[in-house]
Amino acid sequence: MNKSQVLSANTDLCVCVVHYSPLVERKRYLSENLKDFSSVTWVDEKNLSQNEKVNSLDSSILGVSELRLAKILGINSRSLVYSRKRARIQAALLLLRSYINLHRGPEILGALPSKSRLPKPWLELIQMHLKALKLGMETGLPFLLILEDDAVLDKGFRETLEHIINSNYGKDSWINLNSGAGLVRTKSDPVPNEFGMYRVSPPATRCATSYIISRGTAARIIALFEVYGIPSWLPIDFLYQAAVLKLKLKTYWQDPPCIIQGSESGAYKSNFENLRSDG
Repeated sequence: MNKSQVLSANTDLCVCVVHYSPLVERKRYLSENLKDFSSVTWVDEKNLSQNEKVNSLDSSILGVSELRLAKILGINSRSLVYSRKRARIQAALLLLRSYINLHRGPEILGALPSKSRLPKPWLELIQMHLKALKLGMETGLPFLLILEDDAVLDKGFRETLEHIINSNYGKDSWINLNSGAGLVRTKSDPVPNEFGMYRVSPPATRCATSYIISRGTAARIIALFEVYGIPSWLPIDFLYQAAVLKLKLKTYWQDPPCIIQGSESGAYKSNFENLRSDG
């Protein structure tokens, strides 16, 4: 990789890190590994406005029906055991069953949590992601890379960024670079390219530890939340899945991923357990 290629990623990409301020070691690690990027923005709970409101438990899911969201989440869950193609067929059969047993509703797909208000840190995380999108847009750079503070950068990280920026993945895309929830490529998914990238269908997100979107896509996601608000019972991963469905985005995953979710791998404790024990 020559110098001009390296510079294209560093200058065309805004990096935004969603970070809980007490987690000192995590910030030190990412600061060191991102120091040569021209635009790095840190977003923590102190950036949040006290006036921001979270909608009630009865809020719509960004204009997507609970049944439709449950179907996609169910496919993700079943792909842990079966191929994505088989998981999709199973979801279709369960969906048909839900129409026959009208009283069952989306819970027949076994993918949505109960409707109870999330703890404060979970709601703050949603707000921090949205704040990161807004701040990233303000830079005027064409691409945004959003990282959660438990992201661990693995080999191929910079080469992958160059590939994405210099390739045509389309404006309406969601690109996950992270591991998450045990989700991996199944035998019915497309063969990855030389960088491990492949398109996932039906469109699905793989957690929110690390994702790349265009500035235009960020604007559309923000507008969606401004119209529908923030449901108080679904975590950010599920909400982003709903946004992908509503906006009809193409989704891409990478295997092996160039970013590992530290809270899942054991490198870090969960963001929501003992937030002040890391520093």
